[in-house]
Amino acid sequence: MNNPFFNTVKWIHVELSSRCNAWCPSCPRNVDGYKLVDGLLEQDLSLVKLCEIIDILPVLNTVQLCGNYGDPIAAKNITEVLDFLISKNYFIRIHTNGSLKTQEWWTELGNKIKNIEHLVFFALDGLEDTHEIYRQGTNYNKIIDNAKAFISAGGKAVWQFIPFSHNEHQIKKAFTLSKKLKFHHFMLQKRPRVNTNAKHYKTGETLNLKPWSKEIVFHDKITSHVKIGQSCMHLEYPSMFIGVDGKISPCCFLSNIEYITDIDIKEELKNNPRLECKKNCNF
Repeated sequence: MNNPFFNTVKWIHVELSSRCNAWCPSCPRNVDGYKLVDGLLEQDLSLVKLCEIIDILPVLNTVQLCGNYGDPIAAKNITEVLDFLISKNYFIRIHTNGSLKTQEWWTELGNKIKNIEHLVFFALDGLEDTHEIYRQGTNYNKIIDNAKAFISAGGKAVWQFIPFSHNEHQIKKAFTLSKKLKFHHFMLQKRPRVNTNAKHYKTGETLNLKPWSKEIVFHDKITSHVKIGQSCMHLEYPSMFIGVDGKISPCCFLSNIEYITDIDIKEELKNNPRLECKKNCNF
């Protein structure tokens, strides 16, 4: 692949797996939280393919393991991939629901990764009595235990909290607990996740998910107040998305578009911005 843009890429967002143990109602891998979408192939990105892509990115310095359809920790080759990335001394960012693997595995990861730049984002959407309402199929106590093991071994963990009406009263308590447990940071994820068609992942019964009370205020007043114009990380900090099938795309919002040599996202944003760009990045 001979593309001058590849020589500038500093950040790659990697979808390492389309597998996941969670059934979050707003996730595109399932139908409102109840069953998998038709045609979803549960698979992992091979380390060989990832290495092939990394080899064409001479100034790469950050690798984010997240994705659209799966949890990276669910990948069968996660340990192998992490060992490789750690050996390359990249800044590693991992987004996970945190309820997979054992405390021993997380302790080992903390010991391996503590001497390089990294952040692991643990999805904790409330406390013990509310977290699993949206983050179906996970276990709050196991996530806390895994995070504690990782932190105790030297890992930097971020508590990522998605607010809803059922958990917003716990934001301050969760923040206080994150400090007590020595999380590196507490992040309130303000992008809406309410799905009015949400269903229980086992029974298919309707879930009554409601938005947090500050959502409209935040998005209509605060966000519009601080917004400084169009923003595209892909252009501001040269980056690209690697799908679980190994396809290279401009970003996770445009994962259905393959990054071929004649595509010029900058020009397209200027003249004919795509719907996803308008919706997610103010273009």
